[in-house]
Amino acid sequence: ELQADWLEGIYTLAYSKPWVQNCSWFDFLDHRAFQLNGGLLRSEAGEKKAAWQRLQRLQDRWKTLAVPKK
Repeated sequence: ELQADWLEGIYTLAYSKPWVQNCSWFDFLDHRAFQLNGGLLRSEAGEKKAAWQRLQRLQDRWKTLAVPKK
């Protein structure tokens, strides 16, 4: 949950800034992660962690937001 809290906070902050064009997560799988347990999935079998699920929810919410006209 702590990893999910950090992911949600940082991505939400970044998304609110017009000069930020993209964000990425360094490690996808825990067993190959640079940081211990730093991946979004526990294994290659695809066991999703709370951070993965939180990112999915954020993306779903952002898709419903209106895009400002330039």
